[in-house]
Amino acid sequence: MNQDKKNTFLPLIIAGMIIVIFSSFFGGMYYGKSNASQAGDKTFQNSKNNFQRNGNMPTGPGRMQVDRPVIGEVTTISGKMITINSQNDGSKTVSMADNTNITNNGADATLGDIKVGDTLMVTGQVNTDGSVKAQMVRINPTINTTRSPGISQ
Repeated sequence: MNQDKKNTFLPLIIAGMIIVIFSSFFGGMYYGKSNASQAGDKTFQNSKNNFQRNGNMPTGPGRMQVDRPVIGEVTTISGKMITINSQNDGSKTVSMADNTNITNNGADATLGDIKVGDTLMVTGQVNTDGSVKAQMVRINPTINTTRSPGISQ
């Protein structure tokens, strides 16, 4: 009879262990999911003020110093200030510094090489008024508009 009791209790013990293991696993998953959601919300709340709601880069300390390039046609040149008309950004004023890197077809160029009607690609710091403090200027850049092989529209 002792052997019969062992044979009866062994499957019950194994089933109980399986239930405890599965309960622990799924309980841990639920607990981890609820804590991760709360932590994510707190992280968002703490960092949402680091970016402006309109999608522009933040201003002040810690912001990126170089923003996306502005490409447009030169409309006026006045000293070290150039106005370009960009299709995407409208009219932009670009200020040139003595250390601004200017090239034309890969060769070094100067501010004097820029003429009204030239196309410029300007990379630099965008000021709060929307003007750009140029760090790099490319005169009449070649912009590759071809698609990579295997990419369809």
